[in-house]
Amino acid sequence: MFKSCFRLLQEYTTLETALLNIPEVVCYRGSKISYAIAKRLVRNIKYISLVNLIMDRKW
Repeated sequence: MFKSCFRLLQEYTTLETALLNIPEVVCYRGSKISYAIAKRLVRNIKYISLVNLIMDRKW
């Protein structure tokens, strides 16, 4: 199962895997200052991941 998923992810982009209903984990790393600035600038956004923004749903 792991090998087949890994092979699939090598061939497709994240948006394509979302269309195939394959869950994914998105992690971002940033400084505390960047987080504080972004939190004040962006208020009415549900998701951070580009795939979730495009699909407009949470996995």
